Amino acid sequence: MKKSSRAIFAVFTIALIAVIIAASVKEKPIVAITFDAEYPYGVPDELLEQTSEQEWLNTINEIVSIAESHDIVFQFNVLGRTAEEYPQLIKELSLSQDISCHTYSHLHQTELNSSQKEFEISKCKERVENITAREILGNRFPYTDCDNESFTFLETYDYKWDSSLWASSLAELKPYSYKGVIEFPLLTSSDWDYFIYENKTDADKFYDILYDDIISIKDKDAVYVVLLHPWVLSLDESRINSLDSFVKKLKESKIKIDSLDKIYKRLIV
Repeated sequence: MKKSSRAIFAVFTIALIAVIIAASVKEKPIVAITFDAEYPYGVPDELLEQTSEQEWLNTINEIVSIAESHDIVFQFNVLGRTAEEYPQLIKELSLSQDISCHTYSHLHQTELNSSQKEFEISKCKERVENITAREILGNRFPYTDCDNESFTFLETYDYKWDSSLWASSLAELKPYSYKGVIEFPLLTSSDWDYFIYENKTDADKFYDILYDDIISIKDKDAVYVVLLHPWVLSLDESRINSLDSFVKKLKESKIKIDSLDKIYKRLIV
């Protein structure tokens, strides 16, 4: 083969590899890592004595450090009452991370009457917006428990997105319009399910399950939402260390990590 032919072949091969790599990146989902900031109201009474305010605060600081070290933004769903008790924390958190609502008191929506539902949804938005001086776009209901009336109040109070409903398979993770908002469906069990309900202890295994799901998705329009709780992570240092390793692994795999707020804004452009 002549030198010129070899050079053309080499250029063609490099271009082909670049196209293949670009195509593979485009097929990957976006990952949104979310945290329900609900201490102490979202902690079951039987577990409250195992947690502490300082450990919870330290864990949130570690989570923010992970985000900043990897130049990414996490989504924090903040309980209204938690925001009232820790206004400076939530205000500082909003300077680098994205903030959304988790209702006001961490109650089961389906156990409330209409006026109580409206209060929980409206009061959280009011309090968190006042503290952060930012428009609140999104919501996650406690226990992911909600009904059609709950969504009616989300629309009434101008929420833009929610992430409380469950998908049944990896093929159903595209955001969709539902009852006046954009829904980012959930799929994989949360840290609460794995570490508390199932009483499992292997933090690396928990994140490996998430990672294996993520890399199996070949749909650039899918959004894989990870549901975590700082108080659950605070119970064992390995859980926060494994989170950092999980983020590194996603970055090394060229998988984009972003907040639900930012994903929503791109969707509506």
